[in-house]
Amino acid sequence: MKTILETSRFFLRELNINDAESFYALNVNPNVLKYTGDKAFDHVDDARDFLQNYREY
Repeated sequence: MKTILETSRFFLRELNINDAESFYALNVNPNVLKYTGDKAFDHVDDARDFLQNYREY
């Protein structure tokens, strides 16, 4: 797990495939999609594939 930023009250790390279910839940929420402009994932496996291949940090 790669840490991006850490303070005494905050911890930001890179996403990984263990985050797929939570990432999927965010990505299908219409209130989130309204601001990201992304297309919703069809299935949690799509979120897992995305996270496994994401390198844009």
